[in-house]
Amino acid sequence: MFASLLKGLAVLALVFVPAQRVDYRHIALRQQTADSVTVVVSWTAQNADAVQVAWSTGVTRRLGPRGRDSVRVARPVTAQPLTARLTPSMGDRSGTVRPLSIALPVRALPAPIIDSASIDTVASAPPATTPVVTPPPITGPIANPTPFTPNLPAGMRLVGESDFDTPNAPGVEIINWDRNTVQSPTTHGVALMTVDGRSVVRAWFPEQHAGNGVGPMTIMTPELNSRSHYMAVRLRYSDNYEFHTNGEKLIYPVGQAPGGGAPLLNVGRNGELVGFDGPMNNPARAPLAIAQTPGGVINRGRWITVEYYTRFNAPGQSDGVQRAWVDGRLVLDRQNLNLVDHTSQVLFRWGRLDFTRGGGPSGVLTPRGGQWVDVDRLAFYAGN
Repeated sequence: MFASLLKGLAVLALVFVPAQRVDYRHIALRQQTADSVTVVVSWTAQNADAVQVAWSTGVTRRLGPRGRDSVRVARPVTAQPLTARLTPSMGDRSGTVRPLSIALPVRALPAPIIDSASIDTVASAPPATTPVVTPPPITGPIANPTPFTPNLPAGMRLVGESDFDTPNAPGVEIINWDRNTVQSPTTHGVALMTVDGRSVVRAWFPEQHAGNGVGPMTIMTPELNSRSHYMAVRLRYSDNYEFHTNGEKLIYPVGQAPGGGAPLLNVGRNGELVGFDGPMNNPARAPLAIAQTPGGVINRGRWITVEYYTRFNAPGQSDGVQRAWVDGRLVLDRQNLNLVDHTSQVLFRWGRLDFTRGGGPSGVLTPRGGQWVDVDRLAFYAGN
């Protein structure tokens, strides 16, 4: 009888599994500017080995049982909340979802159209009564490859280009998020300057900074209205540059609705290019940003030229393309991709170069004195 009792207690012990729960959670606003704001959420979970953070912007990340995450969003023109849903889990067991919500501060002027991707940075949606404006068709002569754009595909048209000799950059918009133009080791900022005899636009990051999904600069095009997109950029990361442990943005073009999203190429901790492992709007799960190349593809301390070409797949087809070259060498060649799931054709709305360190805090801080990246030349092309 005693043995039977022990056996029963053992069965009960196997059956009873402590529930996964989020005991502490907090959401707050950080680093507000006239145009944008960073929203930070922190938590502590019990009986869990991970917490999934699902932002209402479309960003979803799986992080540790105790941690912090953030997204940067444009301030809306009308009051609206931003929500984060925290789901604790242990293996394949999930606990109770804990939603957090915070009101975004309203922007006095009309919302900019600078960031409408569904990953990390988003602009507020237009009011329901505002009609959808169809961008104009691609115009201008078909471009020919140059020494700067040796791998330009056939049939592309130039949208914008600049070597940053002057603040006037035709077809290119430079966004200085923090409006700082005097370089300082304690601030983010952007400035035109001369480096190695070249006119460049420099974006710098403050010293001993964890990233937190914040960066100094975005450079983007007017509307593309195209199925394919090509860009070339000549840039140099400072000798002491520390890439974020969560990866950081670089090539970040924006797709139009339907579908939206950004078929991005980020830079990983070891200089590898990072991209999504599946459709950006996969209804079954959020796509994961994983290494697509070996480390060391993106170097520090010397000038490199990066070319990027991508073409959205046709509806219901896996015929998308994503290719990248560094100094003329093909480092990424992804064919037959399903970049987005939709019944109608998704087009590119904007081409975009972005410098944002990570989607949350890093275990590796920026170095003393800060770090920077210089952009010497940039060109965007559109095609079908």
